[in-house]
Amino acid sequence: MLTNKLQPKILKWDSSKFLRSMKGWVDPEKDVFLIDCNFDLEFFDVSLFGKLSISYPHTIKRSVPKRQAEFLAGRYAALHALKLLGLDTQLHVGIGPNREPLWPTGIVGSISHNNNRAICIVGKRQHVSILGIDIEDTLSPCMADEIRGEIYNFNELDIFSDSMIPEPLATTIIFSAKESLFKALYPSVKTYFGFQCARLVHIDLINQVLTFKLATNFATKFKLKSKYQVYFQYDLNVAITVIMQQF
Repeated sequence: MLTNKLQPKILKWDSSKFLRSMKGWVDPEKDVFLIDCNFDLEFFDVSLFGKLSISYPHTIKRSVPKRQAEFLAGRYAALHALKLLGLDTQLHVGIGPNREPLWPTGIVGSISHNNNRAICIVGKRQHVSILGIDIEDTLSPCMADEIRGEIYNFNELDIFSDSMIPEPLATTIIFSAKESLFKALYPSVKTYFGFQCARLVHIDLINQVLTFKLATNFATKFKLKSKYQVYFQYDLNVAITVIMQQF
């Protein structure tokens, strides 16, 4: 799963029509856990928040059912990830002013979802300082063509030229990787930054790793490393990316 350091982890979970399946992985060296669950919007009901012991914040109560279901699945994945870290199962992952997850003290993590899948990665700050994860449905050719100018420049896309990955999928992977990088760095910089702040400079197709270089002024301002590696996994329908490293 994404990196060759992650090993399968056996899970016990509350199977239901809404929560179809759940898989887990662990990086034993860094004590990092990744949870991946499938859910079915058709069987979502707000009563599941109570049944699954997931906090139901006011901001989510005002959301449409689709957003509520995605939030529930993501927080449920987070709950199980925190359990694997040995934390109190009564802990809740809150919501920050910009909708970012608020993790317990000493914990770093990231959550993402699409229409039927939620993923979460967590770890202890003493072992890993930044984590980011993202899942994206593959963009249609029309949508990829429409937004690619906002995501990357053609030099970045050229790096995929020998990969045999179709351009819409390559666009999706780059988009997802930059989303993972944003999620990983946001807790430190506390500000939004655009896709132009990170530039793809290398792809390792064998190990499925993308290397990004931050804009010099951005990295200097926030005292960040200049380069970051993002792992990626994909099929024709979806792309998943994750970043997991120390500052």
